[in-house]
Amino acid sequence: MDGTATGQRLWERLSGAPVPDGGGGGGGSGRGRGEAVLESLRRDAGAAATEFAAHFDKPAVARLIVGIADGSPYLSALMTRDCERLVRLLGGKPEATFAGLTAAHTH
Repeated sequence: MDGTATGQRLWERLSGAPVPDGGGGGGGSGRGRGEAVLESLRRDAGAAATEFAAHFDKPAVARLIVGIADGSPYLSALMTRDCERLVRLLGGKPEATFAGLTAAHTH
């Protein structure tokens, strides 16, 4: 990393998103799941009245969530299982999050 992104929150660093090709033997069956996941996350975040609910309206965040959800049922489930955690990760600074995780698991 060149240091220009240091200090930015994760959502501020987004520059691209996965674009499922519809292949993989699934016949593109994941298409449309991404929009449903995004709407579910918007609803859950709004119901929790979290200050970060607006993250899901940011185009880069929406593209990321839709792309991930369209391509992976497993990651879709992780995102929707704990909306607050996803919002916390999007609003956090990756270096601080990583430092916290390593400190908590270092003996």
